[in-house]
Amino acid sequence: MIAEGNYTRAYSISSLIYPLSTAIMVPIAGICYKTIGLAPLFLFNALTFLVAAIFETQIKTVEPHAEANANICFNGSQFVRDLKDGFAYLKRERGLNTITWFFFVMMLTSSVCMTLALPYFKSLTGVDGVMQYSFVMGANTIGRLVGGGVHYFFRYPAHKKYNIALLVYIVISIIDGAYLFLPFWIMLVLMFVEGMLGVTSYNIRISSTQNYLPDEMRGRFNGLFQMLSILGTIIGQIIAGAIGDALPIRWVVAVSMGVFLLSVFVIVMPNGESVKKIYNTNA
Repeated sequence: MIAEGNYTRAYSISSLIYPLSTAIMVPIAGICYKTIGLAPLFLFNALTFLVAAIFETQIKTVEPHAEANANICFNGSQFVRDLKDGFAYLKRERGLNTITWFFFVMMLTSSVCMTLALPYFKSLTGVDGVMQYSFVMGANTIGRLVGGGVHYFFRYPAHKKYNIALLVYIVISIIDGAYLFLPFWIMLVLMFVEGMLGVTSYNIRISSTQNYLPDEMRGRFNGLFQMLSILGTIIGQIIAGAIGDALPIRWVVAVSMGVFLLSVFVIVMPNGESVKKIYNTNA
């Protein structure tokens, strides 16, 4: 559906929609959490997913690579074959393999941080921790909104995208590891900056990989990437739940982000040339 060379702008629009809706809803959700509880919020969330699913059924587009396989019956064995094809493709593509496993670690460690953020703020005494949490996360989403706008109107030089992404990963790990130790107003500033950088990371990764992938492998790769990202998120949440009550939350978050920072040097940088071939393009 996206014309070649327009991936960056298309995904910058995508990255604008999410933070805009989040910036509107996070403060509202914080108020609703305190006044009506979680159950109505979960119900509202389910209804919005239903509306989104209905809208997606109305998308009409011709996909030649998909039409060619339209008669193939999708079942458990077909799923397993597609999954094997995805892993086999990753093994052949060193750059995509590096990006996938790096983002697995990123999602795992970020999940630890996000899961423990609200409990930390709720544990604060003398302040309204839930409202502080809402404002801090709101600053992050506003930063994402600004970052998405920058990406739409400004194209980063193709030959510098890998270095920019690398710097973003390092800075995000430092901000996320340190912000809970800092005063509230510094948290707001840092999370705004992190939001802008987070969109940069997202946009460079997704526009470059989608531009690089052949049509016949895009679905398999995206499915495998999302599966591993969700798996990392679940593992991170389990780790956070297991140790969050036993250890100081701020230090758990700091160590988690230290692992993320270490993964930049252990996973990404040794395979930098392969990743550059994917990132350093005019997607």
